[in-house]
Amino acid sequence: AFLVRPSSSGGAPTFCGVLVYKLWGPPLRVMSILRVAVPPPMRMFGYGKLLMRWVLQRASLMPRTQCTKLTLCAKPDAIAFYERLGWTRIPEERLALSADGEGARRMTGAIWMEMPCGKPAPKR
Repeated sequence: AFLVRPSSSGGAPTFCGVLVYKLWGPPLRVMSILRVAVPPPMRMFGYGKLLMRWVLQRASLMPRTQCTKLTLCAKPDAIAFYERLGWTRIPEERLALSADGEGARRMTGAIWMEMPCGKPAPKR
């Protein structure tokens, strides 16, 4: 998802940020945030928060049969940002690693985080 701000003078819009995600669907029922980026001159204006709220809203509209939570691997300098938005850390013992250890590779100091989402199934 790209976030652009229209020009007030009728010129070209301004690029404010991008969010890349993947929906894993059943059986995992997880949406993973792969990348959130806001250019340095656009930081501190709330564009990162806006992108995160957009993806949470998108995931929350999905039925729980398709998506029950969002996940991401936060860089050390972004952990506080995600915690302020309500994300929680995933304990190491809950992380599923592949047999070859591929899942274990990540940036030093980065942590996995999650947020529950999805619409409950309609009551019968």
